[in-house]
Amino acid sequence: MLQSAKSAENEANNTLRTTHSTYTISETPEHEYTQCLFRNGERLFCSTAGGVLYFGEPVKTRSYTLLPISDSCGGNGCPSRDVRLVVERGSKITVKNVVEDCYWCELTVLHKNARTDTATFKIGNKQGYRLVESFRRGTLSVHRSKITSKIDARTCSDLHETIKACASSETRPCFNPYNSSASGNRMMLSIENDHPSFSRSAFNETCDNICGSGKEITYRQFSSKFCRG
Repeated sequence: MLQSAKSAENEANNTLRTTHSTYTISETPEHEYTQCLFRNGERLFCSTAGGVLYFGEPVKTRSYTLLPISDSCGGNGCPSRDVRLVVERGSKITVKNVVEDCYWCELTVLHKNARTDTATFKIGNKQGYRLVESFRRGTLSVHRSKITSKIDARTCSDLHETIKACASSETRPCFNPYNSSASGNRMMLSIENDHPSFSRSAFNETCDNICGSGKEITYRQFSSKFCRG
């Protein structure tokens, strides 16, 4: 019974119906372990980012239905995503590529005007830029704005606590907590992505210097060097 309920839940999460179509996400015999998107039983495309597709929240305007699709290898270990938008107008559809290899990116609607067939989506951050997509009567455009925000106090404190461990490292080359695990590496990538002023190479160099001297860096020194942009 539990297995049947779980199967029903998975099927519901992988099926989306619009006025004219039924979209499903599933594997195929020739694409084992790789999910594909089907419309009314006809394959549209398959994952190119590692195997797993996700539906975003659909957006309905007067003439269009917009269906965001995220594509990754699945799970927290796969933060990089490709993002597409299925644009449905009546019985016709087009698939538009929005962004590739984008860290934790997905389409989230910020504003829509159903009457004028327009919508604005938040995409996410990529390489120091904040990405926003505009849809206007069938046409897409992606707008980039440079991120200038500083690293928040909590993240700065976490980074400082971690780099203090470099002073007590007894291994050579020096132990760098953020380079020694997948989760630490993902956090570093996230910080670099969201804060272009942060220098990972300078962080690693500071860790090596602390390791060699055994002298810790104070929070004030660390914050001034790494968190103030």
